[in-house]
Formats: sequence, C-alpha cells, structure tokens
Amino acid sequence: MIEPYINLGGSAQEAIAFYDAVFHCKSKKIYRLCDMPENPDLPLTEEMRHLVGDSELEICGSIVHISDLMGDFMTRDGHISLMVHFDEAEALRETYKKLTDEGQVLMELAPQPFAREYAWVRDRFGVGWQLMYD
Repeated sequence: MIEPYINLGGSAQEAIAFYDAVFHCKSKKIYRLCDMPENPDLPLTEEMRHLVGDSELEICGSIVHISDLMGDFMTRDGHISLMVHFDEAEALRETYKKLTDEGQVLMELAPQPFAREYAWVRDRFGVGWQLMYD
C-alpha cells in the first residue's frame, strides 16, 4: 500500500481540522513532535513540541498523512513524499537498502511510536519514500 504524505510546516493542525470537516474522516490519528523519540540533532523548543509529527486521516477510503515537519525536511522532498507499508520487516529492509543505493537517508531505519520499523529516504531520482513496518 502506498500513501501520500503531506508536509505543511506549521499548519498541519488547521489542515487536519479542515479536511476532517470537508471529508468527514472515518478515522483520525495525531502524533505530536513531543511523542516522537528525541533527536539530539533536532532539539525541540516548547513551541515545537505541540506541532504535528505525523497524522493519519482516512479520506474517501485512503489514508493521507499530514505533518508539520519544517526546515531541511521541507526542502528534501518538497511537500509530498510517498509512504509504503510493509507486511514483513525483511521486505522493508531490502527496499531500504535498494532505495539508499545512490540515494540518501533522511531518517535512519529505527522504531518509532507509530511503527515497529520506519525509515525515510530519498532515492537517486529525488523521490522521497517513507518506509514503515507496523
């Protein structure tokens, strides 16, 4: 399954409320940056702690992710990347290895609050891929 991932750099909460009102989302999950593992390279200010680190909205039967990722992440993929869900961890690892060959790791493969394993990479063509094993 491939899902679109939209980075809005500060207006994710407003967009989530808007899309929920427009599409009457059947399910909605929101993870704040303060819910994510701490990254010493990206310390969070008090203002940043409450921004949306990830969200899932079911819109017309499809999952759409929206976040507030800012700064360098905004310029790495533009505003949209693709999220791929895997049924097996080994398939994720194989895909990660292939996509990072001549590509770039944006977030190392590691557990996250929303996934057993997760990585974000940009392939050699500049396409952003978020890889997740639930």
